[in-house]
Amino acid sequence: AAILFFRVVDMENEKIFRCGFDPLQLSLLQQSMGFVACFPYIQPDHWTIDLDLTRHDQRRVVSIMWSLAEKERMENLSDIVYLSAEKVLLSTAEWTPPVSWCSVENVPTTGRIKVTYRGGKDTLSWSTRKKLCEQYGHWQLQCNHTDVNWWSSLNEAPVEVTQFLQLLLRRFKDFDQAFTFIDGVNGNGVINKKELTERVQRMGYKEFQGLQAVPLTQKVFRYLDPDSSGSISRKEWSTMMDLQKEVLQQLEDFALFLHREFPFARGRLQKIWPLIDRENLEQVPLNRFKAALKDELGFFASAGVLAEFLDTDKKGYVCCEDLQQLRRFGKDGRSLSFGELDDDARNLPQAHRSGTRRRSAL
Repeated sequence: AAILFFRVVDMENEKIFRCGFDPLQLSLLQQSMGFVACFPYIQPDHWTIDLDLTRHDQRRVVSIMWSLAEKERMENLSDIVYLSAEKVLLSTAEWTPPVSWCSVENVPTTGRIKVTYRGGKDTLSWSTRKKLCEQYGHWQLQCNHTDVNWWSSLNEAPVEVTQFLQLLLRRFKDFDQAFTFIDGVNGNGVINKKELTERVQRMGYKEFQGLQAVPLTQKVFRYLDPDSSGSISRKEWSTMMDLQKEVLQQLEDFALFLHREFPFARGRLQKIWPLIDRENLEQVPLNRFKAALKDELGFFASAGVLAEFLDTDKKGYVCCEDLQQLRRFGKDGRSLSFGELDDDARNLPQAHRSGTRRRSAL
């Protein structure tokens, strides 16, 4: 990754491959390439970083984040934990981040700071993000914000949001239909917390029923309303579509892996099942399924996502029939490798999104 990093031609879409790194791998890449070079200038939303203020390039990242927040919204700097030189631990609840840190000269040269940037599409300043990318990242962007392939990471989203995404995928054909259902046919174009809670409960899913419904939907609402305006706009709602892109990408990565590593099973996924179900359980618990992907198939990527999304009815296990559902994900842009992996999916359209395959990026 380090060798190819500076050869990426569409750095505005770097979040596609950034989502493919686990936190440890991403940390190693940042230490190797530099924190300023690896800063996600265009898509920093929901991004968390832990910085050592004794390092100049990491202090520069602090000033970049503060400069971006000053133009968009200072409240975007959230969940701050600052360990000062005096070993005093301060959090956002008891300490207000100083605006003066927009200048790197004013950033403390000792201590550590951990911060999450909760930017949103309603408060996004494209001109500021592009300027910072060109000024500090030295990437010359020949694009507009409408050309960016906006993306969201499942690792950055609360587990409740992932559960909510699964519910929507099961119930609606697209996210516009889901938004209209929650807002109402004659709605006002935004979703408030009451509408979200009531409509989700009406869907009848046990995960969002009873006493647990309100705290679960509150976490979903907070994630989709990063500017704390009290409502979710259609633009903010599109974050769910960005999350779906990552789900489709991870599932496609798995399909391509099977296509490449197990040519004997092309068109017949059931031939791979004995490798996963060595004990002939027929119904493999999720933890065993995830372990089998790594130990038996040699697949080291998104095992958790695969298990959760193949277990569509939340029964706690995966069976051979569930594996056949790979074709269910990605009708809007997967490659024909999905069709080649399943006899029933021969006529799926060719992928129309160029440049979204993570493995081709790095």
